[in-house]
Amino acid sequence: MKTTINAFLCKNCANRGVTSDGSPACSLHKKIINPEDDFCSDFINPKDNINCEWCGQPTPLNELKIWIIDDKHKFLCPHCSQMVNTCQTCAYGNDCGFANDHSMPQIVNQTVQQGFMTMQTQVKNPKLIEKHCISCRCSCDNKGTCLRDEHGANCGHWMVGL
Repeated sequence: MKTTINAFLCKNCANRGVTSDGSPACSLHKKIINPEDDFCSDFINPKDNINCEWCGQPTPLNELKIWIIDDKHKFLCPHCSQMVNTCQTCAYGNDCGFANDHSMPQIVNQTVQQGFMTMQTQVKNPKLIEKHCISCRCSCDNKGTCLRDEHGANCGHWMVGL
């Protein structure tokens, strides 16, 4: 009995993508492919996929994550699902007074004396923190500690921005 692999070639696979220069590539294995000859056991039929609602990447049904955001169901790939409730997907993600203020250095040297040891480190400019961060929605306390430094995980002010 003759077996054919034509139905399982990379050219028919949902994992097929392209590199930045347009060469055919496998998005799952992150390698260049020959779509007419290559195949593997990770073949996924494109008909068994749903596109991620944020990045558009075809995602197998068994990997799809369903989120309820603003009372709407969102079908997300595993990567985008990890970005929910973080600064990367927040409507306020690019709204940072500290990052946009170049009136003075954003990073300054700080010298700390501990016994006989003197340490010098770089820290965020305290003047800019006082100016922007203490009253910012991304601050988690009244000292200007920024949730963006923690990638905004589980921020109470997060709003979907994609």
